[in-house]
Amino acid sequence: MSEAAITRQEFDCQLQRLRDIIDERDRRYKEATKSAKEALEVSMKALTEYKAQQNEWRGALADMGGRKLDRTDYELRHKEIEKMIGELRESRSGFLGTIVAISTVVGIIAAGIVSFLVAHFTQK
Repeated sequence: MSEAAITRQEFDCQLQRLRDIIDERDRRYKEATKSAKEALEVSMKALTEYKAQQNEWRGALADMGGRKLDRTDYELRHKEIEKMIGELRESRSGFLGTIVAISTVVGIIAAGIVSFLVAHFTQK
């Protein structure tokens, strides 16, 4: 026999060693695949939660934007309010003028009645 030749026992031993290496690598690949699947599930769950929170945030921003006035609407409403204030001021001025006029007339009538009564009772 030559030196390159190996015995059946050595061949079986090397074959078993190779099978053990293959089995170990298969086990590692299965573990790595399982870990990758678990990591993917966790990532998908986190992404789903993130998207839900992002949608809530977008909804809140849309609500806020919907409740705000744009510049043209603000200016239009502001002018309407200023006009109403001016009308109220004019109305109040007119009302106060009416009250002053009525008070003056009532004062004159009261003075006339008092003068009449004083003149009437002082003549007797």
